[in-house]
Parts: sequence; C-alpha cells; structure tokens
Amino acid sequence: MTEKKEASPLRRKLVPSGDAQKAVGITRSAFKRLFTSARSEREESFNEAQERLGWSEGDIAEFLAYRKKETTIYALLTAVAFLFACGSPYSQNPLTHLVTSLAVMLMIGTRWLVAHFRLTQIRHRALFSFAEYLGILFPFLAESVKDISAGLSEKTEADAGRRTEESSKIIDLNKNHNNH
Repeated sequence: MTEKKEASPLRRKLVPSGDAQKAVGITRSAFKRLFTSARSEREESFNEAQERLGWSEGDIAEFLAYRKKETTIYALLTAVAFLFACGSPYSQNPLTHLVTSLAVMLMIGTRWLVAHFRLTQIRHRALFSFAEYLGILFPFLAESVKDISAGLSEKTEADAGRRTEESSKIIDLNKNHNNH
C-alpha cells in the first residue's frame, strides 16, 4: 500500500485547495470583463469634447481633412487587396493566396471602418456609439440597430450589477495564506 504524500507547505500556499474554485471563478470573470465593454456613465457632447481638448474650428477642419485622406487611402488599399484575392485562382498556391489576401483585406478594411467611424462623428459633430454609426451607414437598418442597441444596453446594465456582486465576493487570497 502506498502512502499519500502530504503537499509541501509551499504548494499549500501556492494552490490552496479550498480557494481554487474561487480563484478560477474570479479569473474567468476578469477575462469576461476584459472582453465586454460597459458604457461610460459620463456622456459627453461633441462641443464638450472640443472644449476639453482645446480644439479650435481650424483644428477640427484639419483633423477632418486628415480623416478624409486616411479613409480614402484605407478604401483604396482594401480594394487592391480585394483585387489580389480575385486573382488567387491564377496563382501557384491559390488557397494560400486567397487566405492571405482576405486576411490583409480584413485588416485594412477594419482600419477603414474605424477611420470612417471617426470621420462620420466629426461630420455630424456628435459623439455617438458604433451601433448608431451603423444606423447612419445603413439607413435601412436604423430601426433594427436601435432595437439591438437598446437590448445591449439593458444587458450591459444587468452584467454591471452582477459584476458588482461578484467583486464584493472576492476574497483576498493573501489574507488566507497569512493565517496558516
């Protein structure tokens, strides 16, 4: 019969058996919070942001011109990547060529979307959410976007309440180790 070895004191301090599940739960909720966003409680208008940053009308005009150029460049690069993707059947490794071209197109297209989002905010002189931007970009989806946005904000508020409850249950693991 084999004797069960008792865990070393160092191991007991590093991995306390009673708190392991709690630590996993805390870690999981931390990662969940990292990848879900909650809207800020502070709402700021475009004019308030302009005052806070100290921007003049000339600064805004320069930034608008910069964003227009940036958006145009990203749109052209996305189109070029699309043309390369269309040419993939004629290459020596069509699948690799297609996947690479689509990945580049996706990366540049994402940068275009961000630049166009900021450009639209400046043009409308309003700081709106991405969901509202989609409603502006695709007017036929405006009502659906509003419904989805309202549902997400309700879910975010419920998640924030649950996170507050979870954070109040967090146990200081160091405190438990000092008692042993």
